[in-house]
Amino acid sequence: DVNISGISSVTDTRINSISEKSTLVAGSVVNIVYNKGDGNIAICTNPTGPITLNVTGIPTDSSFDNRTLTFTLVAIQTSVGYACTEVYLNGVSQIIKYPGGVVSVGSADSYDIFNFTCINIVGSASTTDNYAVLGMVNGNFK
Repeated sequence: DVNISGISSVTDTRINSISEKSTLVAGSVVNIVYNKGDGNIAICTNPTGPITLNVTGIPTDSSFDNRTLTFTLVAIQTSVGYACTEVYLNGVSQIIKYPGGVVSVGSADSYDIFNFTCINIVGSASTTDNYAVLGMVNGNFK
């Protein structure tokens, strides 16, 4: 049961359609301001080197405790494929944990999708040091 502005319980919610806002970026540095509505998806139209995802504006007060964040970065690769090798949350450099500890790579002349799930392993939102960043790449879409 959920209490939302005077509604004592909700048992069935149906959403017909949903979409997310994306941020379009030319180059290799992606800046998303979380609390300004920039969305959770970035599209790099022509990365020129290893890609950096920089997310700022993540709440650090107790109302944001125990939250998980997700971000998707789509790279439209040119003749050289580049991976997303750096993620910053509120300016804090994060270690990207890829499956098996194998760092992802980009594929030339393709679309690569880098998905990041940022789990708060402590529960407290007081600092983004509390997040572990899990990364996955689905790539070489031609």
